[in-house]
Amino acid sequence: MEPGTELLAWLNSLPKVQRVLAAEFDGKAINDPNLSAWKQGGHQDWLEQQDVLEAVERIAEDGTELTQASKESLADQMAVWLQARYLAAVRRLKTADAGDERTWARLKECCDNLVRLRRGDQQSRQLRMAEERWARKKEAEDHEQGKSDEQLTPEERQQRIREIYGRI
Repeated sequence: MEPGTELLAWLNSLPKVQRVLAAEFDGKAINDPNLSAWKQGGHQDWLEQQDVLEAVERIAEDGTELTQASKESLADQMAVWLQARYLAAVRRLKTADAGDERTWARLKECCDNLVRLRRGDQQSRQLRMAEERWARKKEAEDHEQGKSDEQLTPEERQQRIREIYGRI
């Protein structure tokens, strides 16, 4: 037997592979063209996907710890995941012909998207800082006045919000 033939026989005999083939491919066995296609492109795509999955799994595994440490929202974590995907895409593009006009157009598109993503990160940080300033100011005012929100009338609460935002 040739090494590829041995590999095909081994793969097709695995119970897990047989279950996937039955569920997804009408029970058709993996053949030589499948294996060749996998080696020529699918495998590289799979390796890249594994890198991304590992990064996401690390984030997920450390999710509680990261959230406690950074107070990041799910949107912030998704931004990290998207950035990892862009990195993988850019790596793929760098292996393409550097003088290819399409490659430069795709890199520009990735760059534009990354800029938008970073702007969103910045706006998120600015909002978080504004919320923290508001909370500190509110706490100081409550301490000064010795009055909690529960003790304020709805009109007093609205007046306080207007004062905090400078809309008296």
